[in-house]
Amino acid sequence: MTPLPALSAALDAATEGLDLAQAEPPAPHTSIAELRRVRRKPSSRLTTFSLYDVDGVLRFAPGLPALTTGGRRRRRGDAAGLGGEVVRTFRFEDLPPNEIGKYLAALDRKLNPSDGLRQLTWTDSGARLSPVQRLATGRTLLFIHGTFSKTEAMLGQLNGSAHGRAFLKDVLPAARRTGRYAQVLAFDHATVGVSPVMNAFDLARATHGITGPVDVVCHSRGGLVARWWQTGFRQDFGDARTVYVGSPLAGTSLAAPPRLKASLEMLANIANVFTGVASMTSVAVPFLSVATGLMKVVSSVTSFAASTPLLDAVVAMIPGLAAQQRVGNNAELARLQRLVGTAPSNWYAVQSNFEPDPVGWKFWKRFVRLGTEIKDGLADAVFREPNDLVVDSASMNTLGDTVTIPASRTLNFGTGALVHHCNYFEQPQTVKFLREILLNP
Repeated sequence: MTPLPALSAALDAATEGLDLAQAEPPAPHTSIAELRRVRRKPSSRLTTFSLYDVDGVLRFAPGLPALTTGGRRRRRGDAAGLGGEVVRTFRFEDLPPNEIGKYLAALDRKLNPSDGLRQLTWTDSGARLSPVQRLATGRTLLFIHGTFSKTEAMLGQLNGSAHGRAFLKDVLPAARRTGRYAQVLAFDHATVGVSPVMNAFDLARATHGITGPVDVVCHSRGGLVARWWQTGFRQDFGDARTVYVGSPLAGTSLAAPPRLKASLEMLANIANVFTGVASMTSVAVPFLSVATGLMKVVSSVTSFAASTPLLDAVVAMIPGLAAQQRVGNNAELARLQRLVGTAPSNWYAVQSNFEPDPVGWKFWKRFVRLGTEIKDGLADAVFREPNDLVVDSASMNTLGDTVTIPASRTLNFGTGALVHHCNYFEQPQTVKFLREILLNP
């Protein structure tokens, strides 16, 4: 099967700058024996992995597609026995361990070239981001974006609807109008190669000098940045309000080491679905960048069939993922949860349980096993409980073993095929919730 033009174009955009060259097929008369000799050359540090479409599910496998006895590449099948159609084969030079940090920094710059605080104001054409000239005194509103993302993604969703634009117009300072806030800021940060603790440290330095309360709207992993900043660095947040939107406050199964390869495959499949939705293109390309980019890290360090201890080591090399592991021995989350004995009265949460329609989501049952479905293929299951595509639903309001943000302060979309991790800010209910908390306290 020829890959859809949209997926092919998204892969081109996703892998640009990541040194993931598209591997050419072997010469027409290359024998299997000759190819194996090339693969065994000890001086060669080139590695390949292929992306397959297996009955509508995208899967990764090591090496080149299998060859026929005549040296030609098969349309179906691979050396690992997956079967399916080849979407693309990637070739790259292995990353030495001391180069992984540099590579992750490059991946972060691709996902979000901005870094630090920016200021938001309202203009006739909508919300505008600009460099911070000086920090104001008085009440501040702070937006913190999520994993693999940037501030423009949050604003794009809000700007894309009438209710979202009305909210931004009311909340943002304008040239001839002052509102509830003296200033509205956004914090851009690396999400793969840097842990939320270090992001929070950078945020503390960037906001040093702000004396008034700081209300926070944070999405996804941005919630962990906000929690570390508030409870570990700032602490004097007073009556400030925080809204955690789809945040992995108790981690996400997507970052658990035993399911790392399946998680990257799931991200690729989500991106594949989103390539067919015009409004989701800005999400599809980053998801593909992370899926293929981190496959390069995994393939450089260990084999596709690595044991759990080796995968633990791989995840530890990716600080942005390691900090979000929904596992019992996550030291960062354990410390964070000990910092809060009761749920602060000004903390709020937004959560959902996404269950897509069967059409277009053939991969869903392979990576999500709920309830009685936990029987077969458990090793491939990324999520084993309700989730919103990226974060376990139960994690979104959990602050500690016995501490949760109560239902009275949680906007719960329940179970459905409409609301997921990447479109919370498109929902009128989310905007209404934000308005009631921030503008009508």
